[in-house]
Amino acid sequence: MIDFYQFPGTCSQGVYVALEETATPYRPHLVNLLDGSSHQPAYLAVNPAGQVPALGLEDGQVLTEAGAILFWLGETHPAAGLLPSAPLERARLLETLSFISYSLHGTAGNIWKPEKLTDDPASAPALKSHAIRRYLAALAILEERLGDKPWLLGDRFSLADCHLLPFWHWAKRWKLDLSNLPRLNAWHARMLARPAVEKVLAEEKAALKTLLGK
Repeated sequence: MIDFYQFPGTCSQGVYVALEETATPYRPHLVNLLDGSSHQPAYLAVNPAGQVPALGLEDGQVLTEAGAILFWLGETHPAAGLLPSAPLERARLLETLSFISYSLHGTAGNIWKPEKLTDDPASAPALKSHAIRRYLAALAILEERLGDKPWLLGDRFSLADCHLLPFWHWAKRWKLDLSNLPRLNAWHARMLARPAVEKVLAEEKAALKTLLGK
């Protein structure tokens, strides 16, 4: 059975949804990012980067990075239909996964902790504002690509939709103005209606509530 290392609300959320969508048997492992557990020897032996998600495979190998894990799940569970078979469509999937990882995930750290990017604390607010503009610009590109389609790659739900989910939630958590992205707002409503997404969000909420003692 696969071992799945995750923390609620992080980019592991998309992998969590894909595991449920593909009906993959897995053992969940909550890596507490709040108390430094991710940088303790026990977890560094799994992922030396100290990050989630990570997937411990049955042969002892470990996969890290959400995009790579998602692609592997699609490859190994073709019946789920989350990974296109045509070469161009597969390339479009990789294109979208890469765009999300670079343009959204790569920018998010500058929003969460801009002070880490500068030796001048006074410049941190400006760095954060710039990162927010970049984040919203990336979402606007996805809004345009989505067009009138229900899902990011067209009529079929895919791994790309799984990957985008946590980054949309981050934008809402930061209280960014998403009112000018009606297509993505409608896409998010469709995501919330999926049983796998509903289950993951409920389980993440319960896990976080337990961690915080609330």
